[in-house]
Amino acid sequence: MKKRLLGLAIGLSCLPTLSFADMHFSVGTGYPFFVVPELSYGTADDQNRWYLNGKFGVTGGASLGFEHALDGEKHHAIGVVGGALGIRNGHTFCKEGQNAGEAFVCIFATGFDWEVVNGVGLTYSYNFKGLNNRGFRIRFEGGFGEGSRSHKSKGSGSVILSYQF
Repeated sequence: MKKRLLGLAIGLSCLPTLSFADMHFSVGTGYPFFVVPELSYGTADDQNRWYLNGKFGVTGGASLGFEHALDGEKHHAIGVVGGALGIRNGHTFCKEGQNAGEAFVCIFATGFDWEVVNGVGLTYSYNFKGLNNRGFRIRFEGGFGEGSRSHKSKGSGSVILSYQF
């Protein structure tokens, strides 16, 4: 409890140093998360951005990430992310010898299972109007983490299409 309060105090003490003019809000959708609201902060040189988002779908989570622009127009960016990476199959009912209908249902249901994978990963995004500008962005995230229910190591990822205001 004391560590949480200390972390909150440190985080709140940093707020006065941030310029709210550099803060951006975006809303997105994707797979496997259906709604992804995001708050981001662009650095002074507009080459980087920090972001915090919530990810909501069949199950949900949150993640914190950092992106760095690769080109002069700031369309392409790579980064790192920690937190909710994707949703993976927690308890599968898939088995060998299923007919085509059962196999289709199994594959479809696997993508919408309830176990979120929390871990660290890499990102690539394409920003249609630039990294810290208004407009659409598509981001691919992938990495490794631990299943929230099974506590087993799993790889996972997501794709998010969002609009930054």
